[in-house]
Amino acid sequence: MMPSVKAEPPAEHPAEVVMKKMVEELDRPGKLQGKGFYEYPEKGKKHLWSGLADAFGGSKDMPFEDIKERMMFIESLEAVKCFDEGVMDSVADANIGSIFGIGFPAWTGGVMQYINQYEGGLRGFVARAQSWPSFTVSASTRRPRWWKKRKKAKSTSNP
Repeated sequence: MMPSVKAEPPAEHPAEVVMKKMVEELDRPGKLQGKGFYEYPEKGKKHLWSGLADAFGGSKDMPFEDIKERMMFIESLEAVKCFDEGVMDSVADANIGSIFGIGFPAWTGGVMQYINQYEGGLRGFVARAQSWPSFTVSASTRRPRWWKKRKKAKSTSNP
């Protein structure tokens, strides 16, 4: 007979906190109801809800380039987590899937290529991510399985 194992519930993802607040506290469930992160006026284009800064804080002082970089880092770090959890095991699949599946910018070559080509390579990427207090860089990101596979594939594919 196997010993019983008590599983711990997974930690709440930061996005869950935001979604709960948007839906439960602020009554902004999304596009279907005409109010979410965006306002959907009857006439005119959608635009960001003006109450976001009041609801969540933040500053409009962040340069647009920093915002873009942080968004790409978030998606890249999530892809690394997928490798850690065994959801993915191919760098090529991660790159193609990120471009065609989640709309990661094609000019980067995909999430893993973005990390590879980042100034300073993997070390530069990790150092930059660690420079932001809100980012958590796991040990597996600093010494990832996918990086070793990439290096091995390069060395065996070239005659």
